[in-house]
Amino acid sequence: VQDDRSAVHEIDKELTADGKNRLILHDSQGFESGENRNLQLVLDFIKRRSESEQPALAMRLHAIWYVMQ
Repeated sequence: VQDDRSAVHEIDKELTADGKNRLILHDSQGFESGENRNLQLVLDFIKRRSESEQPALAMRLHAIWYVMQ
């Protein structure tokens, strides 16, 4: 956890919570005011994981968890 800056993660790299792939997370690195690059990466990721772009149900995005302080 870092309070002063975003950690570096690749949104396409899967993080599994239990090692059994029951819960797969993708870290967006967070958002900073006025910063557009990461926002575009997240929007592209969401589009790639949409029903129209991804026919395989297991590869689709099923939920978005947005945390604010």
